[in-house]
Amino acid sequence: MSASSQQKANSEDLIRNLRQIATNIQQKHSATLSKIKYPLLFEIKLPDGERVFFLISQNTIKQVEQDNSSVDRVEISYKDLIRLLEKPSRAPRYAFQGRLKIKGDFGKIMSTLKSLL
Repeated sequence: MSASSQQKANSEDLIRNLRQIATNIQQKHSATLSKIKYPLLFEIKLPDGERVFFLISQNTIKQVEQDNSSVDRVEISYKDLIRLLEKPSRAPRYAFQGRLKIKGDFGKIMSTLKSLL
């Protein structure tokens, strides 16, 4: 297997894992998701540089193509997202270090993250 096909396989595994995480959060926090008024776009950068987008909106978390219509967005690396899921209290520190990039209403985004993590 060539290096590029190995990377592609790894990316597909990571994307599959992200979809599973989204499904788990959606099932665990369905009541919280129903209260979300404005969509939040998550942009996750995979180790190979590929970007994957998930839209968190009322009642759903789904993978989407890049969507610029969402005013509020979060950018994070795959590795940092996994660490954040393990210990959600890292969110403020990651935001201040620039590892969790927030574009939009900082308070509203952090509140949403707190309720979903």
